[in-house]
Amino acid sequence: MAWGDNYFGQCNVPAGLSNVVAVAAGWEHSLALKADLFANLPVITQQPAGTNVAVGGTAVFAVEVSGSLLSYQWYYVTGMTTNLLAGQTNATLTITNAQRTDAGGYYVVVSDPVHTITSATAQLVVGAVTRPQIVRGGLSGTVGTLRFMTEPGVVYTLQWAVNMNLPITWQDVPGPGATVTGDGTLKMLTDADASAPHRFYRVKATTP
Repeated sequence: MAWGDNYFGQCNVPAGLSNVVAVAAGWEHSLALKADLFANLPVITQQPAGTNVAVGGTAVFAVEVSGSLLSYQWYYVTGMTTNLLAGQTNATLTITNAQRTDAGGYYVVVSDPVHTITSATAQLVVGAVTRPQIVRGGLSGTVGTLRFMTEPGVVYTLQWAVNMNLPITWQDVPGPGATVTGDGTLKMLTDADASAPHRFYRVKATTP
């Protein structure tokens, strides 16, 4: 394909130039588009894989790419925010002493002098939440309380149900005392209106 002024042969393929798919010509210049610009694209042969590590553990993400003169840049995704990881420019990303705040998605952008490709996003889970162990429960008037040991960074919510008939319908207890963020110490959740004749409770634990 060629277009433009060809008074001096500007639309002709320059001698010695191969794999030309298009020529754009002007009065005193020509621009040739070579098909081999799209050849030898880097190809990801192994995507980074998600992993689950304990708090304080080590997470490793790796990508394998065919190509030459490759460069890498890793990114971290949490919620709707994407962050460039400064200095993380290798095919392997290692996260040491992983904390719950490191949980999220990780991907890498791979480039050669011409092309750029993006890997799949791998998820990191840090410290699967353990079942809360209730230490003590109580009722004073219409105020119900549950005390239990917490894990750092885990959000605990008090829930209640009218009965244990299947399927059980659990509801979040309203009020500021019904949700707490753990810090590794003993915490208490409160239902300020535990006035029903029968009320069953559980503590829901979630990571941020």
